[in-house]
Amino acid sequence: MKKLLLFTLLAAVSISLSAQEVLFNEPFDSQTELPAGWTNIDADGDTYVWYADWYEGDVLETYAVSESWNEDPLTPDNYLVSPQIDLRNVTAPAVLYWTIGVGDEEWPAEKYQVNISTTTPSVEGFNNSVFEEILEADAYYWNKRQIDISSFVGQQIYIAWRHYDCTDNYKLLLDSVRIDVADIVKTNDLTQDNFRIYPNPVVNELYLNNAKANRIVIYNLLGESILERQIITNKPINVSSLKKGVYFASFYMNDQIVSTRKIVKR
Repeated sequence: MKKLLLFTLLAAVSISLSAQEVLFNEPFDSQTELPAGWTNIDADGDTYVWYADWYEGDVLETYAVSESWNEDPLTPDNYLVSPQIDLRNVTAPAVLYWTIGVGDEEWPAEKYQVNISTTTPSVEGFNNSVFEEILEADAYYWNKRQIDISSFVGQQIYIAWRHYDCTDNYKLLLDSVRIDVADIVKTNDLTQDNFRIYPNPVVNELYLNNAKANRIVIYNLLGESILERQIITNKPINVSSLKKGVYFASFYMNDQIVSTRKIVKR
């Protein structure tokens, strides 16, 4: 599938998710350089890492590549790490998209993971594996993937594509990384420091230490509104009717969102 066709597909998806906003988009447009802010980790130490590459057929295709063969077999452990992505002021759902392929349909068995770090862009930080697969012959043509990363909303993250645990195939190709979110919140004077909810995790009653919000709306991981309460100064917010799980709470002053936080209901 050429990039032009892929763009058409992604546009169709965007139309079907009209309530979504694009928070992050990386098309890997350069033929010679990885995008600014993206970094390599050469965990196996063989000096072979991810790099920018291209192919010109009906249209010019550009993408990122990691090899498991280069004249001789390689056994990669290569991380391609995104810039830091800020999910603090967004609302769920948050969905990560990418396209993946292999360089030779006769040698397709490239293995990779998608890992997310909420701390540092290092091997030690990437202890949240959110996706893993071994590619098959049909991956010679671009394949679209997506996962829900709503559990990371409210945090700053790095995302790494780790090519590893395979050898003597050819190339793993990565393209068109994007994150869509339900909404990008505009914050006012309620900063991360002076806006606090507690306890979190919560059992029955949630407290807010800033009176500059008068309504709370709680959403599930699908972005559906499931609970709405008026906020009364110095009074707890009753959330006892929620089932155990992870939710997102948006705080409003009249009709304007002033903060969104992830909460855990026990």
